[in-house]
Amino acid sequence: MVDTLLMLHAVDPESIGLADFGRPERPFAREAQTIGFDLVEELNGLTGVEYPRDPATAARIASYELAFRMQAAAPEAVDLSRETRATRELYGPDFGAQ
Repeated sequence: MVDTLLMLHAVDPESIGLADFGRPERPFAREAQTIGFDLVEELNGLTGVEYPRDPATAARIASYELAFRMQAAAPEAVDLSRETRATRELYGPDFGAQ
């Protein structure tokens, strides 16, 4: 785990597309997202090696993974523009006024 963290700190953020990290007006490049996801997966796996029978750690990892899947699905789940006209009319006359 220490080796992975050392490798992480050795990465030049600009060279992997993270120069604008934390700026929502400039989303992550696909490559940067992949690197981040791979790192989290590796760290979760290493945690499983360090604490193989710790139910609290396993539950925490599962909870974070579920939260990520829910956040990733949220834009599609709340995209009401794909509703049928009949369904949008059921929402009422003020639908989309906000």
